[in-house]
Amino acid sequence: MSKRKRKYKRKKALSAKEQARRRILREKRKERKKRENRFFWVQIWGGIGLVAVAFVLLIIFCIVSAKTDTNAVGVYIVAADILFISFNDKSGIRSFVFRRYPDNFIFAEYLKSCDKKRAFPMEIANTVGCYSSVLSLIWHKLSAFWTVIWIICIIVGFYYIITDTDFKYTFNKTSDYMDSSLFLMFTPLYMGLFHLENIDFNKKIAVFTIAICAVITGLFLLFSSSYNEKTSLIFDTMLFSALCGAAVFLSVNQNMDFSQPQVHTTEIADKNYVSGKYSSYGISFTDWNDSQAMINIHIDSVSYNQLEIGDSVVIEEYKGALGMKYYKFIGKAESDF
Repeated sequence: MSKRKRKYKRKKALSAKEQARRRILREKRKERKKRENRFFWVQIWGGIGLVAVAFVLLIIFCIVSAKTDTNAVGVYIVAADILFISFNDKSGIRSFVFRRYPDNFIFAEYLKSCDKKRAFPMEIANTVGCYSSVLSLIWHKLSAFWTVIWIICIIVGFYYIITDTDFKYTFNKTSDYMDSSLFLMFTPLYMGLFHLENIDFNKKIAVFTIAICAVITGLFLLFSSSYNEKTSLIFDTMLFSALCGAAVFLSVNQNMDFSQPQVHTTEIADKNYVSGKYSSYGISFTDWNDSQAMINIHIDSVSYNQLEIGDSVVIEEYKGALGMKYYKFIGKAESDF
């Protein structure tokens, strides 16, 4: 067979218009690659920054705890919660931040993973609820705002607990999805601990807590489809709904209290110190509303060591947004310096 000779056509010279078009396309490709490269490093450093922020906050909380000797339990729980939610987020935030994290780096598979079978509102409530509760404690100017966000997340969380007929998100220890419900246990615990001190308890908190517990438990029983399953989980639901009810009351009472405090100058009647792993320091003074009653409040260790019985101190008395008074220690009265 004879071989046919290939004919090569001479390429026509590109027109000036075509050359300009191709030049523009090349420039666009270069710019796109630059943007992708910048975005890659933004995500890398964003992921590293997220981890760094978690550890920095952990160190700050530990330092604050060591210096003040108050709310130590709550401080450690908050620190643990920050680390937990930073690495355990399943809402897609973590996987998005780390999606360009190099595959050969440590923890790459875990950091880039995302379980799409989970309910996004529940997962985002878990993540945002943990961060907003922490921010309400350390960002005092916006504590009311962060408290509202936290309460919304709590409501979303219990909505899934109540309507979860498959018992994926209920407090079921055998469920693979139970980790998404942990914020309904941890955040009320340390929110309550941080707002528990120096308050004048009354029956309002008990009534509020019982009402919240009754409503959530009743709805849980109403929506649950399996009698055997719901009876085994009823105690956990009652316990954590009561815990959330009390924590919400305490948080709203203080973080949403915009009233002006009453400033009192009083003398220290007694000092008290509780030793142990988590030391507690306090002072007692006569109630200015009832001369027969005593008020005891917790203070930091530095102030405790500087004060003596008989010293005059300045105390602020707050009404509380929900009508439960609480007190803040300001310091030693100027006349005693």
